[in-house]
Amino acid sequence: MRRILVLQMCRLGDLLQTTPMLRGIRREQPGAEITLVLHDGYRELPVPRSLFDRLVPFPYGAILEGLRAEPGSWPEQVGQVRAWTESLGPGTFDLAINLTHTPLSSFLMSLVRARRIEGAMIAPDRTQIVRGPWTAYFWAGRIARAQGCFNLVDLQNWAAGVQSDAHSLQVDVPAQARDSMAAWLAVQRTEERPLIAVQLGASEERKRWPPECFAAALNLLPGSLDVVFVGTRAERPLAERALGRLSRPAFDAVGLTSLSELAALLERAAVLLTNDTGTMHVASAVGTRIVDISTGPAFVHETGPYGKGHLVIEPATECFPCIAGSTCGHIGCREAISPADVAALVLHALGLGPLPRPGKARILTGSFLSNGRVEYRTAWPRADREEHLRRMLARVWESTLPVPGGAARELDDEPGLAAGEAGPVVEGLRAVAAAASRAARHADRIPSETPGGWASALTSIRDETVAMRRLAELEPACLPLVRFLELRLASCADTDLAVVSSAYARELRLTAKRAAMLADLLEGRLALTA
Repeated sequence: MRRILVLQMCRLGDLLQTTPMLRGIRREQPGAEITLVLHDGYRELPVPRSLFDRLVPFPYGAILEGLRAEPGSWPEQVGQVRAWTESLGPGTFDLAINLTHTPLSSFLMSLVRARRIEGAMIAPDRTQIVRGPWTAYFWAGRIARAQGCFNLVDLQNWAAGVQSDAHSLQVDVPAQARDSMAAWLAVQRTEERPLIAVQLGASEERKRWPPECFAAALNLLPGSLDVVFVGTRAERPLAERALGRLSRPAFDAVGLTSLSELAALLERAAVLLTNDTGTMHVASAVGTRIVDISTGPAFVHETGPYGKGHLVIEPATECFPCIAGSTCGHIGCREAISPADVAALVLHALGLGPLPRPGKARILTGSFLSNGRVEYRTAWPRADREEHLRRMLARVWESTLPVPGGAARELDDEPGLAAGEAGPVVEGLRAVAAAASRAARHADRIPSETPGGWASALTSIRDETVAMRRLAELEPACLPLVRFLELRLASCADTDLAVVSSAYARELRLTAKRAAMLADLLEGRLALTA
């Protein structure tokens, strides 16, 4: 029996986005034993029990509290982590997948006994490395965010070696929760009318469209629609700000529902109007159509609502999306999204109006492609340069990394880049391809060289890599390719020189292939079809 460990200690939305991967493992490896590790702060588990065999909470709260109370107690806390790892049992896992991108989770993975590891871990030399091509793609994408091609759900599926199945997330909704919400709504409403659920919160300020703007948009909706605010008790101040500007009736369920009751309430809603947050993923799991307001670091191509037909409005500003870990002193991107456009988009989602045409924002809609993954394309305005590059990059990655189910077969029905736009990009890509090819030849000669010779070869590889990085700084289309290469080279932790040189040569040649392929696509030498 295969044993698989899944380490997922992130927030609610991340946890729900793990369910398609768990479902895929169940489908493709029905005899496997799945151990799911969660943050111990989740008292109410939303993941259906059928998707895993064993649940192991990690004592995150106790360790964090101990460090806060006594910072010098870290050796003791490390000992607790080691002891917890032993509680996983004496056997060896066939596969361990780290979906928690933190130093602590990397340390945990260095202690887990596993034949194969996907994700970040601490290497014997105490550096952090990333195992597996798709998790490396995710890590590299934190720098090259604007060129991100794939939803986190699909990346996790592929990291586990399972095919995306063109189905949404899953959440457990007990009958008791449905009964409770039905009774609550019966008290609030005098008649059955379309219900618009509204989520005002998000994990950070940059991802929150102002509550006053939500209120302004809701005030523009017809009175024939009911509105209900949802959220946690901590989001009550946001609800008070919105309710203070609201000129229409609304139901207030903020802080009143459990997680399962929230899911049951969203089941009854026609549309959820929301920021990018955990509630959005709950709505996706119960099949409610979503209108997502995406600002700051929230990026639909990475973490947008997973499913078909959802709508996303995002600012058409040069600095959007924020780079991971960056700070913003103005959050001006939120001003590009107007209440009138949001109200019109909600009506369109309900089938009550045309698609709006914002002047400073884009509207995107999601669909499932032939290989089961989700893709968001611009519904307004026409696809721009960045979108064309993103689709071409997606084809390059799908053609050169292992994708269960193969690359998507969809045609690109939009015109490509104009010659003036493509020229500088192609020039940069050809230069990257040439530098990567030269570096690969240096890697090839390492095993047959003397120590002085292979040291010289490594210096040449380093020089070519630095040259590629400089090219990537000048041409953003090169950035995801170069950043991925750097991460893959840095994660080659083997001590056998022949193995290392072979791995370097392979990654460098793949980089040359990707750069040349993208250049050919931009020049029209290759079709964007499988």
